[in-house]
Amino acid sequence: MGSVIELEEKLTAIDPVGGWRRWLGYDADRDRGLLVSRPADASAQLVAGDGEGGAPQATLLRHPGLARVVEAEADGEGRRVVEEVGQARSLSDGRCRLPRGEALTNGLLGLLEALAYLHRQGLSHGAVARATVFSDGRALLLTGVALGPRASASPSADVRDWARLTSELLDGARGGANAELLREAARQVVAAVDDGRTLDAARVAQAIHRAQGAGGGAAGGEDAGAPADADSDAEIEADTDGPERSRQMKALLAVLNVIGNFILGSLTTVLTIALIGGAIALGVIWFLGRLPQEVRVPMVVGLERKQAEDRLKQDALEVGRVRSVYREDVDPGYVAATTPPEGMVVREGREVTLVVSMGAAQVKVPRVVGLRLDEAEKVLEKQGLALVDGGKIRSGSPEGEIVHQDPPAGRKIAQGQRVMAQVSGGPEFGVVEVEGDDEDGEPQRMVFRRVEVIVPRGDALQRVVVREGYDDDLETTYDRLRRPGDRVKLDTYGRPGKQIKVLIEGDEVFKTQL
Repeated sequence: MGSVIELEEKLTAIDPVGGWRRWLGYDADRDRGLLVSRPADASAQLVAGDGEGGAPQATLLRHPGLARVVEAEADGEGRRVVEEVGQARSLSDGRCRLPRGEALTNGLLGLLEALAYLHRQGLSHGAVARATVFSDGRALLLTGVALGPRASASPSADVRDWARLTSELLDGARGGANAELLREAARQVVAAVDDGRTLDAARVAQAIHRAQGAGGGAAGGEDAGAPADADSDAEIEADTDGPERSRQMKALLAVLNVIGNFILGSLTTVLTIALIGGAIALGVIWFLGRLPQEVRVPMVVGLERKQAEDRLKQDALEVGRVRSVYREDVDPGYVAATTPPEGMVVREGREVTLVVSMGAAQVKVPRVVGLRLDEAEKVLEKQGLALVDGGKIRSGSPEGEIVHQDPPAGRKIAQGQRVMAQVSGGPEFGVVEVEGDDEDGEPQRMVFRRVEVIVPRGDALQRVVVREGYDDDLETTYDRLRRPGDRVKLDTYGRPGKQIKVLIEGDEVFKTQL
């Protein structure tokens, strides 16, 4: 091979196959979707080796039903296989879209013909399953041809695995007019291989095409096998694998021919009715084929609204009505819930209602000025607000009446917040003049102050100390052990400039001066 393919940095891990790990990504120019495989252990082998003897055989394979191997060699991190898959995803990926109608049955036949092509090259796949079959919604691709067959792999095992996958995909699916024919062929193939018989992919494909009346033409590409002429019939009869295989193929052809003859006879005898019925059936199949597929509602709770809308569109869902609600536990602008809820299986295109939080409910602060503290507390509780005693201030209002509140009345705040209220201590509260002791006899101004301390969380018992004085001459006026949450209220007075310090467990937590 030539130079190593340059990949973009972002790769998405998908289901492993055998002893190989796999990732989906793009080349450095984002021109091609690529499937990258690396061995998970030393037992992983390439189909034709990866030494210096030349390019592995898988890089030379060409078939419409096979993902093209663009590289199978070593790089700086070891061995790797790179296959071109375009926009296709593994059938084991929940976001993968299957072809519909005739495209699905043609795609399954294309996989069988791709296996026939591999068998003619002397190779066996050995891992035909959802993890190795990819789809872009229009066609099916078989990947992993360069990853080496399992020890038990054989052409018959490949055909059996194809039949099982076919039955699984057609179970309940709208596979077009040939779906029932393909189901019957798959059922007989599984029964024959499980009974110990040997089957060949090319001959199974030829038999199915004869039953379709297609003359053996390939639905998926040029490698469907030779036309169903006399030579191919003789080749089937001369199968070197023995009479058991011939009898199985004859039985399969007999069943398929019976179905074809029955359909042909019905068309001949009741042509008009069949044409009308066929038109109705095609209309029903077309209508059902256009119905949306099922997807799961993704988890978008906790995302911002724009991120949630993008995620829904990414999963083929539509954004429906957006409801705004007050939620204290969810930040404003973030999704709090969805309808339908996350994880529910719905049809593609279904509208999903987003419930977006506006944060905590906003309420108007009521007027509590003029009330007493016990009256204000009841008024605030009705609005979901809490009262905080802000102490006394000097005022001409009656003593004990609230003269100041913060926030003021009429302002909108979130429920649960607190409103601080200060009450009147009378016109002379906090300041008093006493006779001076100097020669002039001028009165001295004295200031009163209430100090309130709430003991913080911590030890079960904490020492609270209050020291007061002027300049550096401070005296301890309070020294007690208190519990967390206790309120310590002290009334003090003195000349302007008096210092007050509060210490808890020796640490200064509050300092002021009059």
